[in-house]
Amino acid sequence: MPEDLRRPVKAAKLDPRAENDRVLRAFLGTPSVAGTAASFWKSYRNALVALDSTDDTVRLRLLETVPTAPSTLDLWLGVLSACGA
Repeated sequence: MPEDLRRPVKAAKLDPRAENDRVLRAFLGTPSVAGTAASFWKSYRNALVALDSTDDTVRLRLLETVPTAPSTLDLWLGVLSACGA
């Protein structure tokens, strides 16, 4: 997902971090985040931790989410831990 976002953001000459944060905020508010693959949690770990430090709702959304795939639980718990949740 991050790779898919980079090209159009660059082509539109937008701020990559701001667009990444905007997409993450929107995605965390959807039920489909629970079904994400481990690659999502790996790719976005640092971005989620950074976003959590500036947006209190991120931690709440992360706590409301419980991944459905057992293979993602450790990665998700790592993100929660890094966020101080």
